[in-house]
Formats: sequence, C-alpha cells, structure tokens
Amino acid sequence: MPYVSQLGTGQQVYLDNQGDNTIFTIVSSSPGQQQQASNTFTTGPWTSPPEILQTPSSIMVKIYTAKGEQTLQVHGNNMSMVNANLNNTQKLRIQEIDSMPRPIMSPMKPMEPMKPMKMNTTKRFCSQCGAQVEQSDRFCSSCGFNLN
Repeated sequence: MPYVSQLGTGQQVYLDNQGDNTIFTIVSSSPGQQQQASNTFTTGPWTSPPEILQTPSSIMVKIYTAKGEQTLQVHGNNMSMVNANLNNTQKLRIQEIDSMPRPIMSPMKPMEPMKPMKMNTTKRFCSQCGAQVEQSDRFCSSCGFNLN
C-alpha cells in the first residue's frame, strides 16, 4: 500500500513497496510549476509501514524489511540509501493512500530524423543593383557588376 507525507515546503514524499522494490517519489509544487523525481531501490518486502523523519538539513525514510532496517536520505530532489545517525530528528506524519501519483508529463516521443538538405534553387540577384541574374552569369546585365 502506498504512503504519502507532506514536508511543508511545497513538497510531498510518496513511498510504495512493489515486490522487492521500494518506489520513492518526491513532488515539488510552487505557483505555476511542478516537478517530480522518482527512484526505485531494491529493499525487499516491507514488514511494517515506513517512517519519515526530518533532520535540520534533509529528510530520512526508515524502511523495515526482513533484511533489517534501511534508511533513504532525501536532500532536495536527490535520493540515496545511507547508513545514518537518526538522532536530532522529528517524525513526520505519514498517511496511507490508494495509489502513487501519475507522472506529470508523459515522456517525449523520439525526434524524427532530419531530411537531407536540398541545394539552393532560389533566384540570384546582383549585389550591386538588385537585378535578377542567372547562375551562369559572370556580369550583371543591368549594371555590369562582376558577379564572381
């Protein structure tokens, strides 16, 4: 079952356990902007609900598995597994939810390959007087300017 916790800084942390994987998603919201980062960690199945702890500089997530207690650290949008001292932490409220958030945007389609360039077939003009000239002309027929 997924869980969510409000960090109070316009950020929400979502946690879910799917098989041996812990899916960790952090969503940051501010007026007119929303960012989402997600990571998957191999932790094993949870044996009890996770705990979210706030330190002065980061967020720690304690996960309880058959392998023992594991800790994830969140600093900004960066997430990593750590061996941390959890002294001087404040436990945050965590709530069970029905499902994880959907990605904000779907991934972009691959770019289409570029078409080959075509030779320039536009009309030529005399740089001196602006009269139209042919590709084969060496001199302008209007003003006599040397086109080469």
